[in-house]
Amino acid sequence: MMKSKIIIPLIVLCAFIVTGCKGKFNALPVATGSPYEIYVVLPEGEWNSEAGKAIKEVYTSEMVGLPQREQNFRFSFVDPQHFDNIIKPVRNIMFVEVGDIYTQPKFSFTKDVWSQGQMILYLKTPDIKSLETFIPENKDVMINFFVNTEINRRVKYLKKNFNKDASEQLADLLGVEMNIPTELVQMKKRNNFFWISNSQALRMDLVVYSVPYTEEDAFSLDKIIARRDSIMKYNIPGSVDGSYMKTSKAVDPSLRVLNFNNKYVAEVRGLWDVEGDAMGGPFVSHTRLDEVNNRIITVEAFLYSPKKAKRNNLRQLEAALYTLQLPQETELPEIPVVVTK
Repeated sequence: MMKSKIIIPLIVLCAFIVTGCKGKFNALPVATGSPYEIYVVLPEGEWNSEAGKAIKEVYTSEMVGLPQREQNFRFSFVDPQHFDNIIKPVRNIMFVEVGDIYTQPKFSFTKDVWSQGQMILYLKTPDIKSLETFIPENKDVMINFFVNTEINRRVKYLKKNFNKDASEQLADLLGVEMNIPTELVQMKKRNNFFWISNSQALRMDLVVYSVPYTEEDAFSLDKIIARRDSIMKYNIPGSVDGSYMKTSKAVDPSLRVLNFNNKYVAEVRGLWDVEGDAMGGPFVSHTRLDEVNNRIITVEAFLYSPKKAKRNNLRQLEAALYTLQLPQETELPEIPVVVTK
């Protein structure tokens, strides 16, 4: 009897150790820092070099599609001598490594080095001077690497934390699946149109709508905006009689083509306002082709947050667009994080 009492705990302990060895037990702390915050590890003497200035210009550049100027990232330089245990666990890090073992500037990346969920971008170069042209030429790579990383973090969160009732109602109405944030609770449904919003001072909204696929140029910027204005005018009235949402003419909307899960996605960013009322804000939409039902599906996020910063809130809501699954899709992959053009 004494032996059995000893053996059983030992078996449990061994099982725990084996489980840890298989990677199910992770001793790393959770990554620290704020979303869209980057630390660049670079010798202090190089901060004010042309290459250092170019890196700063990339990460402090203006985010597209906002009504006021906001940087893409919150940004800090760190000298390697001061890269200590306080900074090591932060979520987004970029190392600039200079050495004659490299023949030309190049990127590489790794993750989960000092914390869970951490992403590290390496820029390896034979000398600082060679970065002066390389960095501006690769601006989009440097920005998209960390933007996509942050969106993937949010998508991972939304896989487990979403408004299941709203997502089911969307599936019943339009036959598509999407992980709708739990903050969004107020719904409006019409034929082929779904709208859901929160009930807070910071207004966050998602809309999903479909139209038949009948035109070859249906994914052009002009056609996407024309459909948007027609559908929003009918479905989203303003607070004043006769007022309605429309695309603002204050700035030109922009179109970017994405390849997500080997599918064509037309991403549009711009500003919206209300005809006949003093409201407005930023929006971002994804337009895709549902081949099974020969229709176009658009999902859009928009904000109303006058006089307040909008970058993080819009990016957070934007992540939900990436959870859209059309009838022919059975999985929700990560957004590709790449370090090449």
